[in-house]
Amino acid sequence: MESHSTDLTPPTNQTLSESRKHGYNVIPSPISFLPGFICCLLPCLKSLPSMVAFKSREADGANLYRRFGPSDRPQWVLYDADECIVSDYCKLSPGQTAPADMTVVRLGVEDSESNTECVCDCSHVTGSPTPVSVSLGSTIYAGSLLLRGSVICEVTAIGANTLMGKLVKQGNFPREKDDEGDTEVLLADRGGDKGL
Repeated sequence: MESHSTDLTPPTNQTLSESRKHGYNVIPSPISFLPGFICCLLPCLKSLPSMVAFKSREADGANLYRRFGPSDRPQWVLYDADECIVSDYCKLSPGQTAPADMTVVRLGVEDSESNTECVCDCSHVTGSPTPVSVSLGSTIYAGSLLLRGSVICEVTAIGANTLMGKLVKQGNFPREKDDEGDTEVLLADRGGDKGL
């Protein structure tokens, strides 16, 4: 498995400390934008469909390529999802949720994989009614669930700057599933997948 990582460059300590100035990889919840006096309704608000969808798409952790341990040698280490920074490399396996918006740089990274077909469920974010095939250069959005295959991705956006973060802020999360499967139209409705 080490051979898959030799050409990746982990972030330097300086990059990590500079990135912390911009905050952590935390996507505000759909109810975080409500006025404070609404807090008395918190138990009811947690059962709203947007909160249930949000909680189901939060990443538990992030398998990041970082310098770690006494040898300071780069290796894959499981961190809390809020530790992701832009330019990190993140490895996803089937059943894992993307902790940030990422671009796929490598497919089929598990030793046991002979097939590099990767499939992702990004319906909560894009509205796509069916899982989508993932290839090199594809974007995997925060909150997307990898269903098949494994990938290494480079993190391109974190926290409120992710597509999911922007949809939450606009009150458009989760996306309604598009019956016609036209994800491009859905993204164009919101200003494309860059900059919303």
